[in-house]
Amino acid sequence: MQVDGLPCQCGQRGCWETIATHRWLRDQAVQLNLPSAHTMTVGPLARLAATGHPGAGELFDRYVDYATLEAQSAFFGPRSSSDRPQQAALTAAETSSRVSTKPGAVHSLT
Repeated sequence: MQVDGLPCQCGQRGCWETIATHRWLRDQAVQLNLPSAHTMTVGPLARLAATGHPGAGELFDRYVDYATLEAQSAFFGPRSSSDRPQQAALTAAETSSRVSTKPGAVHSLT
């Protein structure tokens, strides 16, 4: 997924397991000092982003971008880095407009 990504347990770098997983999300949340960082999932992150919590929106954007790239790879096969600008990835703004921030409304995202 990422040529210059984090080392993976398999010995390669930038594998799916190193990005857009709960472990990755929690590590990033800890670095940003987000509330409940050690138990962070996508639902609480979406709610923090919707309330404008510093750093949460940017982290949500990255998570959505990485998850979208993984879904595209799963359906259409890996893309070269030169193809990425043409990929139709959802932006955080598009995604957040589809996500309700009411308590209990985003449990399907966790």
